[in-house]
Amino acid sequence: MATLVTWSGPVAVLILLMAVIYVPGLACARLMSIKGFLAWVSAPLFAAVISVVGSTASPLVGARWGVATYASVAGVLMLGLAVLRRTVGPRVDVSIRAPSRIEFLILAGAYIALILPLILSARGDAVIQQIDSTFHMNALWLVNETGDASSFGALTPMYGLETTRTNFPAGWHSLVSLVSGQTRIVESINAMALLVPLVWVMGLGALVVIVHPRSPARRQLTYALIPLAVVFPTFLISRYPALPNAYEISLLPSLLTFVIIAVRSSQDIRQRLVLSGLTTTFLACVFLIHPSVIFTFGVYAALPLMYLFARHIRSLPRGQRIHMGKIVAGVGGVAVLGVIAVLAVPGIAEKLHNMTTMYQTERGAFWVSLPKTLTAWPYITAEAGSGITRPLTLAQISVAVLLLIGAVRSWRTVRGRLIFLTWFGCALLTFTTLWRAGPLVPLAGLWYMSPHRTMAIQIVPQTLLTGIGLDRLLSLLRCFFRQHKRQVIGAGVVFALLVSGGLTFPARFYLFTHAYSPTPDDVTYMASAEEIHMIRNLEAVVPEGSLVLGDPFNGSALVQAVGNIPVVFPQLYFRDSNHSENLLRRSFDQREVEPQICHIIGKHGITHLYVDSDSTSFGQNNRLLSPGLYDVDVSFGLTKVASGGSASVWRIDECGARD
Repeated sequence: MATLVTWSGPVAVLILLMAVIYVPGLACARLMSIKGFLAWVSAPLFAAVISVVGSTASPLVGARWGVATYASVAGVLMLGLAVLRRTVGPRVDVSIRAPSRIEFLILAGAYIALILPLILSARGDAVIQQIDSTFHMNALWLVNETGDASSFGALTPMYGLETTRTNFPAGWHSLVSLVSGQTRIVESINAMALLVPLVWVMGLGALVVIVHPRSPARRQLTYALIPLAVVFPTFLISRYPALPNAYEISLLPSLLTFVIIAVRSSQDIRQRLVLSGLTTTFLACVFLIHPSVIFTFGVYAALPLMYLFARHIRSLPRGQRIHMGKIVAGVGGVAVLGVIAVLAVPGIAEKLHNMTTMYQTERGAFWVSLPKTLTAWPYITAEAGSGITRPLTLAQISVAVLLLIGAVRSWRTVRGRLIFLTWFGCALLTFTTLWRAGPLVPLAGLWYMSPHRTMAIQIVPQTLLTGIGLDRLLSLLRCFFRQHKRQVIGAGVVFALLVSGGLTFPARFYLFTHAYSPTPDDVTYMASAEEIHMIRNLEAVVPEGSLVLGDPFNGSALVQAVGNIPVVFPQLYFRDSNHSENLLRRSFDQREVEPQICHIIGKHGITHLYVDSDSTSFGQNNRLLSPGLYDVDVSFGLTKVASGGSASVWRIDECGARD
């Protein structure tokens, strides 16, 4: 019960965040005549447009990014849509069949199955200790500190005190910063862990309606299987918290829904143009949340488009086929020449080589990579215990069986083939990241060769295929119980939801526990509970305007987001070109004999030192990376102001040679 009480903070932030997203989002949808359930699905996409456009434009006009600016941009957008509606009338005027009450209950059950392990396993005020989450938490603090959330240079200070201008997609940060402030960052991150599954489930709800508009049984069965996938959203908001990427992926089903609606739109050219423009705008703004959305849709579309093109060619007379073949050959030749020309540009070939080798490790085993690809197996080893791995294995076997049945069944229709080909393209990409070989390695590099990132995009078509597979299995049962078809479907839905949620519950509980409450044996362990307590209370002993120096790998990076005090190293990464910072981490312990150290400290106003006697984290001895921040002589020029666990914070009183 005590754990549940700690979630009051994140839940309050979640309510604020939903208001920020859904109030202007629903208003924009209404002005575009997007109705019903589709309006709710479109609201996060409209919110992305408002936050991305607003955060990009605000520094250009000298405005500080915040709730007032967001509301102003939302107002301008709604005013523009209202004017256009009255003059030109560019209305979408579209809706989709809303899920029935039973389907809403199933979707609610799926959502509960996704978030319940988090609420039961972790404290709502706990801090995720990971490389990516630390960066994004500190970036949120920076956005609130500077009032700049532009993707074009606003996050440059995250890369060093003196460094080159760095562009980084900040669409996620601009949105979350509206509710996080500088003191509710942890609660905001944990609120997003509740929001991402909600957006994901609602998006899948709309997508399944679009794909199976006349099959309520198939829709219900597909909804019941949503919790069967562990890798998303659970893995990407716990063990591997790629936070902006996770939010972007949660928007994929909603984006796919609008893409399908645009493709199927009526013959009214104006409506088709409006739908296409709206969908393109959504994609462009989600791109600034995480750029992989463009590559994802490229993977989604590649094989289906090739199939549709081949189908079209086959329908043509022989003479036209030959003519079309010549055109394709010509376009292909131009494309090859274009690639050669691009590679001839200095630096491009080198970047491509880096992309194919940067994340390369030893080649994976083919016969191990194949089943992992087929089931989207999350990285949970046997060390987790049989109580976790056995139910997970049963869940993954269920995925494989239903997927194979669904793949065979789907090939009977054009729509089914498109779903299968979408999944197959994603599966090829996932297999490449696991096997770490093959022609798709350069493409897989865009996802950092991370199987869990590619598996996450694979889950969308995989859920559709498993739903088709389960529907086929139950259709065999319905043959034996013809007078009780509804009862068979109802029992199948309940059974599928309970089994998919039940079998994956231990794995989710395990992942959230080790993400939010890591032990010293966990590779991501940076700071003990005592250290976190010390960091939370640093503001009481460290004055405003201070700047803390410390090895980011030992917990000092958390001082910025959790302690509300800026740090020299806000992320767990060192840029080689940052000479001043590199000199500090390598030689601070030589401050008595190295004048340049004191010059840098004075120039940048570094006032405190974070010291930790435990130098091991992330599977490495950090003393080797930053030797100057360990074994520091604290008997001269330093005064201890706080301590917790193996860490302590010291005020820098003097620097230079002793008198």
